Amino acid sequence: MDLKDIVDESIEVGHGDTRLSLRLRHFLGAPSGADAVLLMHGGNTLSDIYFHPEGRSLADHLISKGNDVWLLDWRASPFVVDTLIREGAPLGGSVFAECMAYTMDSVVDEDIPAALRAIRGHIGQEPALSVVAWCLSSGAISMALARGKLEEARVKSVVLMTLGLFYQVPWNGWLKAEDFIFERILHEEATCRGVSPNTPKLWPKAMEGGYQGWPQAWLPGDAAQRDHLLPRLTFMVGQPYSHDRLDQSLRERPLNRFFGNLHVGLYLHISQMVRRGYASRFNAPEVIDPRRGRSSTQPGEAAESDLRPEFFIDKQITLISAARDHVWHRESLDLMYDWLRRIGCRNVVKNVVAADNIVELLWGTEPTSVFKLVEKGVESKRQ
Repeated sequence: MDLKDIVDESIEVGHGDTRLSLRLRHFLGAPSGADAVLLMHGGNTLSDIYFHPEGRSLADHLISKGNDVWLLDWRASPFVVDTLIREGAPLGGSVFAECMAYTMDSVVDEDIPAALRAIRGHIGQEPALSVVAWCLSSGAISMALARGKLEEARVKSVVLMTLGLFYQVPWNGWLKAEDFIFERILHEEATCRGVSPNTPKLWPKAMEGGYQGWPQAWLPGDAAQRDHLLPRLTFMVGQPYSHDRLDQSLRERPLNRFFGNLHVGLYLHISQMVRRGYASRFNAPEVIDPRRGRSSTQPGEAAESDLRPEFFIDKQITLISAARDHVWHRESLDLMYDWLRRIGCRNVVKNVVAADNIVELLWGTEPTSVFKLVEKGVESKRQ
């Protein structure tokens, strides 16, 4: 893959004073009529994660198989949110208004449909179109699917890596949501718009206090000697990688540029869904009943929850989780698989990979086995 063969396109989303400019990237040179694949990054990462390891990345693998590969820097990307925080006034005129516009609902209603429309505008209606999502974008794609947002673009298959409609986290992640850290940030420090592992001096008091009081045994202490990013990133989201399990080329370089601000609005919405256990709209009532996460919604509840089956039935769905995921518990996809089977979705496959952390699915020492699962998940099955 030659990075000179990438074309960037700006996509405008939002309305009025909440408009944002996203980045859609396209690799040139795919065969005419090739099946298209959209790759989506995680909650505080960017599309560059799919370029590494250099020459052996997921993007390289899919291109080598003849796919037309596209990448979206959606509103969670440091390419978007870091620039917004550094250079622009808050969307809507205040931090609170920006947070209300910076939820998973906005990603589902605006970012994803806009990107899919742009891709269809380029490739036409005939080629198959698939989506590969990783980490938080898998949650967003699942919500978009549940709300029918993938139908217009005729998305035939989705690959969900580590997350779906069910939000299950390891116990140390649960503690942060239960402590309402992100609600406190919005209430106590009205100027805070995001939290980045790269700028600890700018952390709000609620976040910094939690970090300083966090038992050191829960953080990757030995890694701090060579990677000052990892302890704070681990506190923010759970440990996403271990150095000794990364591809050698990535152990020898700083990883800071791949991670940036996680917007407080997204943080708020995620924490609500973690407490609830499953996906729903921002500020939906948080009535905790574990049984609700294991069945479809009752009549009249569709507006509050994304556990709606109709748009999943005819999709080709591939689930890939890390066996000992430290960010999203593997039960997130176990529950997703059980729910899909129960609602009658028969074209679904679950894969549990022997990896400790989610980044290792993309950057591990042996990523080819994961890439083959993704490749199989996006293979065209035209009638």
